[in-house]
Amino acid sequence: MAEHLDIPKDIADEWDSIVKTLHGKLKESRKELRKRTGTRPFKGKVVTQEDKLIQLGSLDQEAWTAIFQKHGKFKEDGRLLLPNTMLKQAKDLNKLMHRGEFDL
Repeated sequence: MAEHLDIPKDIADEWDSIVKTLHGKLKESRKELRKRTGTRPFKGKVVTQEDKLIQLGSLDQEAWTAIFQKHGKFKEDGRLLLPNTMLKQAKDLNKLMHRGEFDL
């Protein structure tokens, strides 16, 4: 259970501004860190685009269902929303498979 935070009355009016400012600074710091680190390594090794596509292509239906449940968001009307990066990788894999450049 979350603890209750007592905010002193003299800074209560400024609290929202303080929180928004700190949130913005944290968000910018994280963005800068992502820019500096580049591609995320896997066990100390950089994962190539080909390796990512091979991994995506080798997933079975149960694995895709688990991924959709973990990363997707179901809307009230039944639609499934997925992150754009996930959709882009799936489209790239599909294009390569149709061109015959990638075979599972």
